[in-house]
Amino acid sequence: MRLIVVDTVARTMDGDENSTKDMNVFVQQLDQLKAKHNCAILLVHHTGHAEKGRARGSMALKGALDAEFRVSKGQDGIIRFQCTKMKEAESAAPMAFKLKDVYLGADDDEGNPIQKAAIEYVDFTESIQPSSTGLGNNQKLAIDALNDLMDEKRDELESKGNDIENARVTVNEWRTRLLDNGLDKSRFHEIKNSLNKKCLIMIEGSYVRACSQTVF
Repeated sequence: MRLIVVDTVARTMDGDENSTKDMNVFVQQLDQLKAKHNCAILLVHHTGHAEKGRARGSMALKGALDAEFRVSKGQDGIIRFQCTKMKEAESAAPMAFKLKDVYLGADDDEGNPIQKAAIEYVDFTESIQPSSTGLGNNQKLAIDALNDLMDEKRDELESKGNDIENARVTVNEWRTRLLDNGLDKSRFHEIKNSLNKKCLIMIEGSYVRACSQTVF
């Protein structure tokens, strides 16, 4: 069996991933490849930070899939592999893994052991996510702005062929976006501290990120 891997959808399709028309053209091109090479096609695609329950872009893509799986990493460090669509069979059971360091049997020039990450199977449990219920309008505005900024950073990296996992948002960028969206500048530190206390954001030096599930 031949396999073509498309990594990622956004980097390889010609058009707007949010356009149903453009996505249908992309699917037709994939069908032509499949027929020509008698192969299976594996698509790597991303969710948005604000909509982690589904893939980014037009739903026309999901409609054309035979199967869809979501890979996510929770705050507990567990990597979860879950079937979100199976066209002509029962859905596969979810699986879970964690990364562990494996010694490669050699040391570097400074005598430190050389290690690489490997995945280890663990029992599957549902991920527990921070709750955003009970947030005020400004707190919701702040979370939405942070998620939007992260999406923009990821898209920028992806368009240049770089790893989207390097996407980071500075606290100053977040503050500027909120002020541009009409937030009173005297409220920023109060909102930042309250979200941090609720464990809905994490401050890492000069950077900030939302404490939500990472989906690949």
